[in-house]
Amino acid sequence: MNITHERVEYIAQLAMLELTEIEKGMYARQLTDILTHVSLMSELDTSNILPTSHPIPMENIFREDFLSTAKDSDSSNINALANAPQQRDGYFVVPSVME
Repeated sequence: MNITHERVEYIAQLAMLELTEIEKGMYARQLTDILTHVSLMSELDTSNILPTSHPIPMENIFREDFLSTAKDSDSSNINALANAPQQRDGYFVVPSVME
């Protein structure tokens, strides 16, 4: 496939780019080379290649989830607030974001 200067101008216009004549010629050659290479790849026989969603095997490295219940809701609040810089009446105290 051959990319013309007009096609490069059209693409540049869509991208809101201003190109010089030298740049238009350079991009026309580069895009032609890229599309030629891609068209060669489409001619490859891939009938024996299995489709993949990932190029490498994916494994879950995390532990299994498990369900647990808090024995006492007060103790879970205490645990949650244990490292809070400031707390009041069982709530986190944070800097005000509104005036």
